[in-house]
Amino acid sequence: MAMFHPAAALRNPTWQSAFEQDMAALPGLIERARRANEAAARGEGLPPGAPHPGDADYNV
Repeated sequence: MAMFHPAAALRNPTWQSAFEQDMAALPGLIERARRANEAAARGEGLPPGAPHPGDADYNV
């Protein structure tokens, strides 16, 4: 997921809303990564057809 660097919002106030949306998405992304890492440690993978970050149909 592409995100704005925090300094971008400071230098360009029109990007403030996009920056806030990016930051709001982080907890969900971190939790999904944590669950995926735990599953991988158990030898489990994503089920077939599960969307992956970067896929067009991926939602947090």
